[in-house]
Amino acid sequence: MKRDTIKNWFIKVFKRDINLPRVTLAYLFFTLLAIMFVAGAFLFKYTMESGLILGEKVGIEIYVFLLILALSFIISGVIVDKIKNRTKYFNIVLLFCVIGLFITAVPDLIIYFLGLLLILLTIPQLIIIWFTILVHDTNILNRGRITTYLMIGGFFLGFSSVIFIIFDFLYILFGFLELFLFVIIFWYSRKYKYIETNERLESDKKYLKIIFEKHFFRYSSSFTMLSITLGGIFERY
Repeated sequence: MKRDTIKNWFIKVFKRDINLPRVTLAYLFFTLLAIMFVAGAFLFKYTMESGLILGEKVGIEIYVFLLILALSFIISGVIVDKIKNRTKYFNIVLLFCVIGLFITAVPDLIIYFLGLLLILLTIPQLIIIWFTILVHDTNILNRGRITTYLMIGGFFLGFSSVIFIIFDFLYILFGFLELFLFVIIFWYSRKYKYIETNERLESDKKYLKIIFEKHFFRYSSSFTMLSITLGGIFERY
C-alpha cells in the first residue's frame, strides 16, 4: 500500500498531464540540445578570451558582440512572427548556424568573424522558434514540467561542449557534432511539423497593446529581473 502511495505521488508531481507524443518531445529535446551546444561553447569561449574570469578589463569586441546579439533578438522576434512553417524554418536557420561553426574553424581572422556573425544572427532565431514550438504544443498544466525536464537534460549535456573550446584541436569536430544533430532534427521534422495558422499570422492586434497587456508585462518584468540577477552573478563571479 505504501509503495502504491509513493507511486501515485510520483505520478501526480512529475508525470501528470505530460501527454506529448514521443516524436514531439524528442524534437524539442534535440533542438534545445543543438542550441545549448553552441550557446554554451561560445559563452565559455568569450568568457575566457575576454578575461572576465581573470578580472581583466573587457575589450570593445565584447560590447560589439553583445550589441549584435541584442539586435539579433529584436530582429528575430519580427521575422519569426511572419514564418508559417516553423519546423522547416528552424532546419534552415540551424543549417546556417552549422555553416557558421565550420567557418569559425578557419584560422583567418576576417573569415572567423564572418562565421561568428552568422552564428550571432542565427542563435537568437533558433531560441525564439524553439520557445514558440514549446508554447504551441504544451498547455498551462504541463508546460512547467516539460520545460524543466528538457532544460535539465539540454543544459547538462549542452555545456559539455566546452571541451571543444578547451582543446582547440577538437574544435573542428564541434561542427560535425552540430551537423550530426542537424541530421537527427531533420529526420524528426519529417514526422513532426508545426505550421502556423493564417488567422494567427494575420492578427490585427496592435503591437503596443500587446506590450502593455497584464500577462505580457508580468512575463517581461520577470525575465528582466532574472537577467539582472544572472548578469550580476556572472559579472562578479
